[in-house]
Amino acid sequence: MGSRQKKSTSALGVAAYTEIRWGNDSLSGLLMDEAFKYDIAFSFLSQDETVAQQINDALQDRYRTFLYSERQKELAGTDGEETFKTVFSKEARIVAVLYRTKWGTTPWTRIEETAIRDRAHDEGYDFCTFIAMRRTRPGPPARREEHHHDLL
Repeated sequence: MGSRQKKSTSALGVAAYTEIRWGNDSLSGLLMDEAFKYDIAFSFLSQDETVAQQINDALQDRYRTFLYSERQKELAGTDGEETFKTVFSKEARIVAVLYRTKWGTTPWTRIEETAIRDRAHDEGYDFCTFIAMRRTRPGPPARREEHHHDLL
């Protein structure tokens, strides 16, 4: 099996690395798991929607993504609270949280945080990654040592 890394820079000027693999050990194959409706779901505060949209745009051709603003037609007529709980607790293989201190305190991010915590209680936090939107140590208060990445 061979692999190489490709460096790219987003519109935000953030360097991102994509690992390209050959053979059966492909990241795409790992993510495109039919047991999940979405490969990646994004949780974020409204002020970070532009960043979430940029990340989603970069991934949506290769992965099944959940970004609520892109799924509004599907969400119309559903119980939003139950739909969001289901996405973040069962339907997303990976959850990416664009974290700021206020994340988890708004009505919708509180629902998402609760679903993530409930899932982590059963599975651990390996399915979730926290992306710091400010230079701070991100994550739910009880689990700050888990996966996180700084964009700044």
